[in-house]
Amino acid sequence: MARQLRIVFKGTYFHIHASGTSNYPAKLDFWQKVVIACEKQHCFNILGEFLPNSRPLGTIEAYDIHKVLKEAGVTSKYKIAWVILDSSHLESMAFAETVFRNNARSGVRAFADITSAKRWLSKD
Repeated sequence: MARQLRIVFKGTYFHIHASGTSNYPAKLDFWQKVVIACEKQHCFNILGEFLPNSRPLGTIEAYDIHKVLKEAGVTSKYKIAWVILDSSHLESMAFAETVFRNNARSGVRAFADITSAKRWLSKD
């Protein structure tokens, strides 16, 4: 499946969508675009979700996500809520969330539904 990525500003947060597979440089490029968009709008809340039919992250990919975000310029002022609608993705995203916490990045959480993710993003 070809990689599909979208960044949409929703007023109080950015809604990003991802599907397909990509390598480290492609992920870095995408997240750098997200950072540029966030800086331009002075909005650092991000609601992310996998588009339908995406495959779950592999263990190494889940581990590397924090490196990609750090290299792209995502700092502690960002809040990222990643929505996992496909239960087959929950385990890899839970692992990624643990990696973030272990690397002092508490502003990243995984959610099973969009409503909970938006609620968390709206809290100060």
